[in-house]
Amino acid sequence: MENFEELKHKALEDRELEIKFRYITDEDLQQIYSLLQQILQKIGKVYICEYIFMMLKEILVNSIRASAKREFFAKNSLNPENPDDYKAGIVRFKNEIILNWSEHEGFLKQSKYFITLNFKFDKKLVIEVTNNSPLVEQEQIRIKARLDAADKYKNILEAYSDHSDSQESAGLGIVMTV
Repeated sequence: MENFEELKHKALEDRELEIKFRYITDEDLQQIYSLLQQILQKIGKVYICEYIFMMLKEILVNSIRASAKREFFAKNSLNPENPDDYKAGIVRFKNEIILNWSEHEGFLKQSKYFITLNFKFDKKLVIEVTNNSPLVEQEQIRIKARLDAADKYKNILEAYSDHSDSQESAGLGIVMTV
Protein backbone atom coordinates (compact mmCIF):
# COMPACT_ATOMS: atom_id res chain seq x y z
CA MET A 1 0.00 0.00 0.00
CA GLU A 2 1.26 3.49 -0.74
CA ASN A 3 2.54 5.77 1.99
CA PHE A 4 0.14 5.23 4.88
CA GLU A 5 1.06 8.47 6.64
CA GLU A 6 0.30 10.44 3.47
CA LEU A 7 -3.09 8.72 3.19
CA LYS A 8 -3.91 9.61 6.81
CA HIS A 9 -2.97 13.22 6.11
CA LYS A 10 -5.22 13.34 3.02
CA ALA A 11 -8.09 11.87 5.03
CA LEU A 12 -7.74 14.54 7.71
CA GLU A 13 -7.99 17.20 5.00
CA ASP A 14 -11.13 15.61 3.51
CA ARG A 15 -9.25 14.92 0.30
CA GLU A 16 -10.34 12.02 -1.87
CA LEU A 17 -8.26 8.91 -1.32
CA GLU A 18 -7.54 6.35 -4.01
CA ILE A 19 -5.60 3.20 -3.21
CA LYS A 20 -4.81 0.53 -5.81
CA PHE A 21 -4.16 -3.11 -4.99
CA ARG A 22 -3.19 -6.19 -6.95
CA TYR A 23 -2.88 -8.22 -3.74
CA ILE A 24 -3.94 -7.36 -0.20
CA THR A 25 -1.90 -8.38 2.82
CA ASP A 26 -3.03 -8.56 6.44
CA GLU A 27 -0.92 -5.45 7.05
CA ASP A 28 -2.80 -3.62 4.27
CA LEU A 29 -6.10 -4.59 5.90
CA GLN A 30 -4.87 -3.35 9.29
CA GLN A 31 -3.89 -0.03 7.72
CA ILE A 32 -7.26 0.26 5.97
CA TYR A 33 -8.97 -0.39 9.30
CA SER A 34 -6.89 2.30 10.97
CA LEU A 35 -7.61 4.74 8.15
CA LEU A 36 -11.35 3.97 8.27
CA GLN A 37 -11.36 4.41 12.03
CA GLN A 38 -9.67 7.81 11.68
CA ILE A 39 -12.13 8.92 8.99
CA LEU A 40 -15.18 7.77 10.94
CA GLN A 41 -13.85 9.40 14.12
CA LYS A 42 -13.54 12.68 12.23
CA ILE A 43 -17.17 12.58 11.08
CA GLY A 44 -18.53 11.35 14.42
CA LYS A 45 -19.41 7.84 13.24
CA VAL A 46 -16.62 5.73 14.80
CA TYR A 47 -19.28 3.52 16.44
CA ILE A 48 -20.00 1.90 13.04
CA CYS A 49 -16.36 1.20 12.22
CA GLU A 50 -16.47 -2.55 12.93
CA TYR A 51 -19.55 -3.04 10.75
CA ILE A 52 -18.22 -0.98 7.87
CA PHE A 53 -14.81 -2.63 8.01
CA MET A 54 -16.30 -6.14 8.07
CA MET A 55 -18.23 -5.40 4.87
CA LEU A 56 -15.36 -3.48 3.27
CA LYS A 57 -12.92 -6.32 3.95
CA GLU A 58 -15.31 -8.82 2.38
CA ILE A 59 -15.70 -6.64 -0.71
CA LEU A 60 -11.95 -6.04 -1.01
CA VAL A 61 -11.10 -9.73 -0.70
CA ASN A 62 -13.78 -10.72 -3.20
CA SER A 63 -12.60 -8.05 -5.63
CA ILE A 64 -8.98 -9.18 -5.37
CA ARG A 65 -10.15 -12.75 -5.85
CA ALA A 66 -12.04 -11.71 -9.01
CA SER A 67 -8.91 -10.06 -10.39
CA ALA A 68 -6.85 -13.14 -9.53
CA LYS A 69 -9.40 -15.29 -11.32
CA ARG A 70 -9.08 -13.17 -14.48
CA GLU A 71 -5.31 -13.45 -14.35
CA PHE A 72 -5.51 -17.22 -13.78
CA PHE A 73 -7.93 -17.69 -16.69
CA ALA A 74 -5.73 -15.62 -19.01
CA LYS A 75 -2.56 -17.42 -17.96
CA ASN A 76 -4.24 -20.80 -18.63
CA SER A 77 -5.89 -19.77 -21.94
CA LEU A 78 -9.39 -20.18 -20.49
CA ASN A 79 -12.26 -18.04 -21.75
CA PRO A 80 -14.42 -16.95 -18.79
CA GLU A 81 -17.28 -16.23 -21.22
CA ASN A 82 -17.33 -19.88 -22.33
CA PRO A 83 -19.45 -21.88 -19.83
CA ASP A 84 -17.33 -25.03 -20.19
CA ASP A 85 -14.06 -23.11 -19.73
CA TYR A 86 -15.57 -21.23 -16.81
CA LYS A 87 -16.77 -24.39 -15.07
CA ALA A 88 -13.42 -26.17 -15.49
CA GLY A 89 -11.42 -23.04 -14.76
CA ILE A 90 -13.23 -22.20 -11.53
CA VAL A 91 -12.49 -25.66 -10.10
CA ARG A 92 -8.81 -25.31 -11.02
CA PHE A 93 -8.72 -21.75 -9.70
CA LYS A 94 -10.06 -22.83 -6.33
CA ASN A 95 -7.66 -25.77 -6.06
CA GLU A 96 -4.57 -24.06 -7.41
CA ILE A 97 -4.98 -20.46 -6.23
CA ILE A 98 -7.61 -20.04 -3.49
CA LEU A 99 -6.46 -23.01 -1.42
CA ASN A 100 -2.85 -21.80 -1.65
CA TRP A 101 -3.52 -18.06 -1.69
CA SER A 102 -0.42 -16.75 0.08
CA GLU A 103 1.87 -18.69 -2.27
CA HIS A 104 0.66 -16.59 -5.22
CA GLU A 105 1.42 -13.08 -3.97
CA GLY A 106 4.22 -12.56 -6.53
CA PHE A 107 2.07 -13.86 -9.39
CA LEU A 108 -0.80 -11.58 -8.42
CA LYS A 109 1.34 -8.47 -7.85
CA GLN A 110 2.49 -8.74 -11.47
CA SER A 111 -1.06 -8.95 -12.81
CA LYS A 112 -2.58 -6.37 -15.14
CA TYR A 113 -5.74 -6.65 -13.03
CA PHE A 114 -6.19 -4.53 -9.92
CA ILE A 115 -8.80 -3.07 -7.61
CA THR A 116 -9.21 0.50 -6.47
CA LEU A 117 -10.46 1.58 -3.06
CA ASN A 118 -11.79 5.13 -2.99
CA PHE A 119 -12.83 7.25 -0.04
CA LYS A 120 -14.74 10.32 -1.23
CA PHE A 121 -15.85 13.22 0.95
CA ASP A 122 -18.78 15.33 -0.21
CA LYS A 123 -20.95 16.19 2.80
CA LYS A 124 -20.86 12.47 3.52
CA LEU A 125 -18.39 9.65 3.22
CA VAL A 126 -18.64 7.46 0.13
CA ILE A 127 -16.54 4.29 -0.03
CA GLU A 128 -16.16 2.67 -3.43
CA VAL A 129 -14.35 -0.50 -4.51
CA THR A 130 -13.90 -1.16 -8.21
CA ASN A 131 -11.81 -3.49 -10.30
CA ASN A 132 -10.72 -3.35 -13.91
CA SER A 133 -12.17 -6.70 -14.91
CA PRO A 134 -15.84 -6.76 -15.93
CA LEU A 135 -18.21 -9.43 -14.64
CA VAL A 136 -18.94 -12.32 -16.97
CA GLU A 137 -22.44 -13.76 -17.35
CA GLN A 138 -21.77 -16.73 -15.01
CA GLU A 139 -20.67 -14.34 -12.26
CA GLN A 140 -23.68 -12.08 -12.76
CA ILE A 141 -25.98 -15.09 -12.40
CA ARG A 142 -24.27 -16.22 -9.18
CA ILE A 143 -24.35 -12.73 -7.69
CA LYS A 144 -28.04 -12.30 -8.53
CA ALA A 145 -28.83 -15.67 -6.91
CA ARG A 146 -26.99 -14.62 -3.76
CA LEU A 147 -28.76 -11.26 -3.63
CA ASP A 148 -32.13 -12.94 -4.10
CA ALA A 149 -31.29 -15.46 -1.38
CA ALA A 150 -30.17 -12.74 1.04
CA ASP A 151 -33.72 -11.43 1.35
CA LYS A 152 -35.04 -14.63 2.88
CA TYR A 153 -32.60 -15.00 5.80
CA LYS A 154 -33.00 -13.58 9.28
CA ASN A 155 -29.32 -13.96 10.17
CA ILE A 156 -25.97 -15.14 8.82
CA LEU A 157 -26.17 -18.55 10.54
CA GLU A 158 -29.43 -19.32 8.79
CA ALA A 159 -27.88 -18.32 5.47
CA TYR A 160 -24.77 -20.41 6.09
CA SER A 161 -26.73 -23.55 6.87
CA ASP A 162 -28.90 -23.14 3.79
CA HIS A 163 -26.86 -21.54 1.02
CA SER A 164 -23.18 -22.33 0.98
CA ASP A 165 -21.88 -21.84 -2.58
CA SER A 166 -18.40 -23.27 -2.44
CA GLN A 167 -17.33 -22.69 -6.04
CA GLU A 168 -14.75 -20.16 -4.86
CA SER A 169 -15.51 -19.68 -1.16
CA ALA A 170 -18.39 -20.10 1.26
CA GLY A 171 -20.40 -17.66 -0.84
CA LEU A 172 -21.81 -15.66 2.05
CA GLY A 173 -20.13 -12.29 1.58
CA ILE A 174 -23.00 -10.80 -0.38
CA VAL A 175 -25.56 -12.23 2.02
CA MET A 176 -23.60 -10.79 4.96
CA THR A 177 -23.30 -7.29 3.48
CA VAL A 178 -26.92 -7.07 2.40
